[in-house]
Amino acid sequence: MSQHHLKPLFAPKSVAVFGASDRIDSVGQIVFQNMLQSGYQGKLYPINPNHAEVQGY
Repeated sequence: MSQHHLKPLFAPKSVAVFGASDRIDSVGQIVFQNMLQSGYQGKLYPINPNHAEVQGY
């Protein structure tokens, strides 16, 4: 069976990180920072209703 239909799930072109934050101890900050440091080539969207910008994005 071909796995091509799963490619968008495992190799997305963009990722939205809900709860992204500048607060050091938050899960959202850790996830967003890991995405940045891992060299992810897609577009990253930090989502936080309390901030217009998160970590410069």
